[in-house]
Amino acid sequence: RSCQVVAISNTQSLSGNDAEVWEENKEKVFQGEVTFAPTAEKCIDLIFDRTSSDGYVIEARNALTDLDVTNIRIIERVKDAVELTIAALNEEISEQTKSKIARSLTWIVYCHNGRGEGAPPLDLSGHASIFKTLLLSSADTRTDEEKAWDRIRERYGVWSTTPLDEALAKMVINGYPDNELLQQQVLAFDQNAEANSAQQRFENVWNLFHYSFADNRTEIVSGFRKYFSDAAAVLSASALDSAVWLLRKLGEDALAGDFIKTWVELRKGKRVKELDPKNLHKFGGMRDAVFIAAIDAAYAKDNYFPSLTDAVASLSQQKGGTLDAVQAIANTPIQDLIQFLETHLNEDASHAMRLCLEFAPHSEFPQYALAAQKARDALTAIAGRSKFDEFRIAHVYKIQPNRDPPPAKSH
Repeated sequence: RSCQVVAISNTQSLSGNDAEVWEENKEKVFQGEVTFAPTAEKCIDLIFDRTSSDGYVIEARNALTDLDVTNIRIIERVKDAVELTIAALNEEISEQTKSKIARSLTWIVYCHNGRGEGAPPLDLSGHASIFKTLLLSSADTRTDEEKAWDRIRERYGVWSTTPLDEALAKMVINGYPDNELLQQQVLAFDQNAEANSAQQRFENVWNLFHYSFADNRTEIVSGFRKYFSDAAAVLSASALDSAVWLLRKLGEDALAGDFIKTWVELRKGKRVKELDPKNLHKFGGMRDAVFIAAIDAAYAKDNYFPSLTDAVASLSQQKGGTLDAVQAIANTPIQDLIQFLETHLNEDASHAMRLCLEFAPHSEFPQYALAAQKARDALTAIAGRSKFDEFRIAHVYKIQPNRDPPPAKSH
C-alpha cells in the first residue's frame, strides 16, 4: 500500500504488438512519464571530443551525425575502428585521406553492426545509385525496409566503393587489420588525392539528377563530360556503370561508349587485374552489357584466365565455384570447345560440361549463361555427326538435338 513504483522501459526493444499494447495502456497504469531520448550529437559527444581538431575525429563526428546514430555501442565501435586504422599506418597522410577513412569506416561499422538500428546490410551498402534510379523505369517492387535502406544510402551519399573501402571493410569484419593491405590501399588513395577529388566531382554530378526537378539534362551530360577525364584513372566500375546507364537514358550512347573505352584502356597491361570479374561484382552487379563485354574482352586478351584444361578441371573439382573457369569456357569459340572435347574427354571434362548445362542465367554474372550456351552448342554439334553420337549425347547430357519437322504430305 501507498508504495511508489518506477518502471524503466526501453520502448525500442518492444515488438510491434507489445509496443501497441504499451502505447494504449501506459497512461492507465502510470501517473507520469519522463522520456530519455538524447540526440545524436549528445551521444557522439560522450565518445568523440567535440573540441578536437583531428581530421579523423571531425569527419567521424560529421558522419555519425549524418546517419543520426544514437547507439553508443556503434559510436564506440567507430572510434575503435579509427584507432585500429591509425595504429596500422606508419606514414603521414593528407587530411582528405583521413576524412575518407573516417567516413568510410563510419558507414561500414554502421552497416555491419547496426541492423537493429535499421542500417542497410553491408553486402549491399556499396551499390551505386543506379540501384535506386533503375526503379524509375519499372514497377517499384522494393519492400518498405528496402526503401528505408535506399533513403539512408541517398542521405549519406553512398554511390560506389573503392579498394580502400574493401580493405577497411575486411578490417571491420575480421576485427583486426591486414596491415600490409591497409597500408598499400591508404597510400595508393593518398597518392591519387587529386584524382580522387576529381572522382568525387564526377559522382557529385548525380546531385543534379537526384535533387532537382528542372530540365537540366544538358547540364548533367556536361558535368559528366567535364569531370570524366580527370577521374577515369581512379573511377570505380560501379560508379561508371551508373553514369553510363543515365547517359544512355539521356540519349548519349556515343559518350557512354567513349567513357567505357577510355576506362578499360586505362586498366590494360599492369592494371588488368582490376578487371577481374570477382572484384568487379563484389559490391554490386554491373548492368551495362556493352561495359561488361568490354571488360571481359580486355581481361581475356591479357591471358589472365586459366587454360581450357585448367578451367575444366577447376569446374569439375570445385563444382562450378570458380568464376574465372566459367569465364574461360564462355570465352572459348565453339569449334575450339568441340576439338577439346574430342581430344581431352575424360571424367573431369564430362562432369564440367554437365555442370555448365545446369547454369541458370544470372543478372550480375552473364558468364554463366554464356558458358551454358557454349557447352550446349558444342555438344549439339557433336550429336549431329551420327546416330550413335546423338544417342550418347542424349543419354549422358540429356540434350535432344533440334530436328526440323518432316515435310507435309501432299494430297
